Amino acid sequence: MTKFNHIFSLIVTSALVLSLTSCLKDNSDDAKPKEPVLITAGMYILNEGNSFSSIDGSLTYLGYPLNEYSNYTVTQNCFQLVNGKSLGSTPNDICLAQGFVIIPVTDDNIVWILNNDLSIKTQLPIIQPRKVVAIGPKIYVTSYDGKVYCYDLLTGAIKTSEVIGDCIEDITVCNQYLYVCNTYSVNGSEYTYNTNVVKLDTASLAKVGDVAVVCNPTQIETDGKNVYVLSTGNYVDVHPCLQRIDAADKVSSLCEATGFTVGDGNLYCILAPADGSPCSYWTYNLNTGALSTFTDGADIEYPFGIAYDDVNEIIYISSGYLSEYGFGDYSRNGYIVQYDKSGIAHGLLGVGVVPRVMVPNKYWVY
Repeated sequence: MTKFNHIFSLIVTSALVLSLTSCLKDNSDDAKPKEPVLITAGMYILNEGNSFSSIDGSLTYLGYPLNEYSNYTVTQNCFQLVNGKSLGSTPNDICLAQGFVIIPVTDDNIVWILNNDLSIKTQLPIIQPRKVVAIGPKIYVTSYDGKVYCYDLLTGAIKTSEVIGDCIEDITVCNQYLYVCNTYSVNGSEYTYNTNVVKLDTASLAKVGDVAVVCNPTQIETDGKNVYVLSTGNYVDVHPCLQRIDAADKVSSLCEATGFTVGDGNLYCILAPADGSPCSYWTYNLNTGALSTFTDGADIEYPFGIAYDDVNEIIYISSGYLSEYGFGDYSRNGYIVQYDKSGIAHGLLGVGVVPRVMVPNKYWVY
């Protein structure tokens, strides 16, 4: 184990060890058994990089002890420091499951399966992998070959769906079904934006049906009851639209957005218009349908992504800096801003180039 490998392992497990020690001290003969407690030990930030400028992606870890989210340690280039090699060109997603960290890397045609100290367990050769979701020990990966791959983290068994699209993107699971964004198709230099989310059976990967949505579906999430899909539109006369798919696959339009996250009965949304007009940040209440401004975005120069830590009730927005031409700088390190639920900013943290995906590192402590 390298020195950094050892240090990183201590960082990501310190909260767990301290909490377990506390529980043991309280577990006297007279004490009642403790209920399990969910804690957040930190946040993984997946930096996409910029393949056009030959900047590989990277992984940043924001670690903090015992849910003290204001007391961060920031570790850049975690994957490379542990494994002595680059994460690769255009990593697109990150998922935590069964003590493993899973990262699809599109341009390198691999999916990294990492141990919890980020050392490499194995890698899956998948053509242009895009997004990943987990159900128990199984992960489901979308690919630009139009298929969904199921890999069992415990047995190593792999299963593949039929071709369900051309360039399929995000994926989620709800009510024992997979929902996959069939984003666009390519014919030479022509792009056709598709208008369907594909529904698959989780066990067999057989196609159950299609759900009609606004064109160019790119992001999809769930709150455990409903599915929420963001369609980017055609960048001309079809505007981006955030929609809800209920248990009966009925679709309803909610609001305009270009990025969102689900948290505590709300959708926290970003709207970054394609015409370059000012960005908006708002909250959509899933119970009432009320739309309200979340923050004025004064701390955000060029938004890339948004995430929610449901343990600490903190919203994270990732950003790049503006270039001299007034557009996002895709060759410079970005940053993260953390907000409380009222929209007040509580810190700016430097990360890597194009910080796109953020995932809380959570533990159940017994």
